[in-house]
Amino acid sequence: MKKYSVLLAVFTLVLGVILASAFAWLFQHQLFMRAQQQQLEQYAHLVAIAAVGRGESNDANAELQALLEYAPIPVESIQLIDTSKKILLSIGNHSQVPAELTSDFSQNGAHWQLVIPATPNPASEQLVVMQGVWPEQAVMLPFLPWFILVLLIGIGCIVLLTRWQQVVAAAAHFADEDQSSPPLFLHIRKAFQKLQLQLAEHEQRHSQELAQLTQQQQLTEHDLLKARKERDASNEQYQQLQQTFYYWQQLSSRAQQMSEAELQFKVSAIRTFGELSSHHYQASPQAMTAPQWLLQSHSQWQSLMPAGIRLVYDEDPPAYQSQLQFDQYAVTLLLSLLLRQCASSLGFGDISVSYRLSDSPNRMLKVQIRYEGDNLPEAWRLDTQLPPELSWQQLDPKLLRELISVLGCHYQIESLEGLGTHIELRLPVAMQKLNAAKPFHSIGIYAGDECCYQIYKQSLLALGEQVMAANSMQELTKELKTRLVDLLVLILPDDFVVNDEQIALLREMDQRYTMLCFANPQLAGKLSSELQLKLLSRPMLLEQVVRSLAEQPEIRSQQLLVVDDNPTNLSFVRTILSGQGLSIDIAMTGAEAIKMATHSRYQLILMDIQLPDLPGTEVTKRIRQLRHHQQTMILAFTAHAMQDEMVSFKLAGMDDVLIKPLDAKKIAHILTRIRPESETLSPH
Repeated sequence: MKKYSVLLAVFTLVLGVILASAFAWLFQHQLFMRAQQQQLEQYAHLVAIAAVGRGESNDANAELQALLEYAPIPVESIQLIDTSKKILLSIGNHSQVPAELTSDFSQNGAHWQLVIPATPNPASEQLVVMQGVWPEQAVMLPFLPWFILVLLIGIGCIVLLTRWQQVVAAAAHFADEDQSSPPLFLHIRKAFQKLQLQLAEHEQRHSQELAQLTQQQQLTEHDLLKARKERDASNEQYQQLQQTFYYWQQLSSRAQQMSEAELQFKVSAIRTFGELSSHHYQASPQAMTAPQWLLQSHSQWQSLMPAGIRLVYDEDPPAYQSQLQFDQYAVTLLLSLLLRQCASSLGFGDISVSYRLSDSPNRMLKVQIRYEGDNLPEAWRLDTQLPPELSWQQLDPKLLRELISVLGCHYQIESLEGLGTHIELRLPVAMQKLNAAKPFHSIGIYAGDECCYQIYKQSLLALGEQVMAANSMQELTKELKTRLVDLLVLILPDDFVVNDEQIALLREMDQRYTMLCFANPQLAGKLSSELQLKLLSRPMLLEQVVRSLAEQPEIRSQQLLVVDDNPTNLSFVRTILSGQGLSIDIAMTGAEAIKMATHSRYQLILMDIQLPDLPGTEVTKRIRQLRHHQQTMILAFTAHAMQDEMVSFKLAGMDDVLIKPLDAKKIAHILTRIRPESETLSPH
């Protein structure tokens, strides 16, 4: 039974292979025939039209030759034959082409024939036959190879089916550790796992080597970049040292022709240039007010100015309301460079220097320089490229650029022909607000220079609530008769006339007011021999005013001032009141009383009405204008007082009337108006 089953299976296999091979061969045959027919029909019409319709055999031969060589299915020979068996065209080997003609397309082995119309006109009955021979390589595959191929495929499928259970079992056991798997698959699996381990080790080693190579490459690139930077820095440092050394050489050769101030400035400039260019400069910010910085810088700037150049300062009125922190040395040096060059371009005249503080949008110190003269050279403009060659004249412009860079400031120059030059610097600063009260209520100023006294008036608003300005001594004297000032500032012009009248006027002002006087050195020498005044050098600076006033004696705190022109009355009053433990000052004139009230703070003032120089009411009015005597008790000390006189006393600022002479009741009244000395106000 088993034997018949095997024979049946073999018979079934052979029959299936034969049928499959036949089917494949027939399918190939149909495809090949269709391709041949499509190609022949296409080219036959083309050749027939070319050969018969046009009648140009040469062109037709060329087209047939192209068909023979470049046809998708190769052709060994082509003939065109009409119905009378006349050969119209013949190309290739025709030894295998039969002479019989058919009525349509036919093929016999490698030979084929195709009947086509002789002309493009379908009404024509003349026919042309196109026949030819396929080359051996163009004939389709025979049946036997197909049979062998299908047989082998069938045998493989049968083997796979008979061993299917073993294949499935091997695949199931290949992924686990079951030792019951067949030995062959276990061996394959172990080899596969070993191969996996080796591959993983190789990949890991390769990754490590690649990482090491990448790291070495990065280190090499980093070292190369670092070496390039060091090389560039070294070259730059060499060039900078070469420049600095050149400037020191030039300074050494020019030092004999320079003044001491100019030499010190150049030494400082070259040293700072070397530090800045080598990036070794260390800023030293300092906390100070703008007037303090200006006073420190002025002496250096003034020493660099040639004869005929005057610096005029316009200071910011709120200058004492803020404390600044900035690199004072660098800013002063930067302005020194600019002022020297401005003086060189101007030759003779005034250079105005003004500063303003701003906290919006950024906190900054804005400094402006103005003068009417020639424009600055192009090298002093930042948009101008400096020449690469070394030059002594390029030191200041190069240092200017370095300082602007390290300070981070904005620098701008505007020049108009005939209108002068305007330079503006905007320096970023740290700023802290101060709650500083103005030390004076009213300030009077005389400036003989008409173009400057308005500037000085504006600047003094930093120290006083009100500033009264006059540009002549006559105008000042007239104003002082009607107004009382806490401070009097005199800025004497160069052409101030020194005579007995002016000396007497200055002496009287010094006795009556707290006064500061500014003059040039020559004029100060003339006045110092006639007056006991402390004369200050021009120009007037706010901090100079503040420090000069600080050197004067402070306002004393006294209890009682008695103003009377009668020595007997004064002696009697002093004898009686001094026995009560009171500190007493006396004055015999109105001017003396005003001066003593200016420098002292009193709790009570006894004011005589009839004084030799001024009425007591006028003296009272002026004393009331002093800030520290706004609340002082002032009593009219007179022998009589009518009702209308009492009204005038009140209008002048007197609080009450004390009738002469003194007695015990009046002394008690005075004592009630005076507090004990330990309770007196301290100076402020």
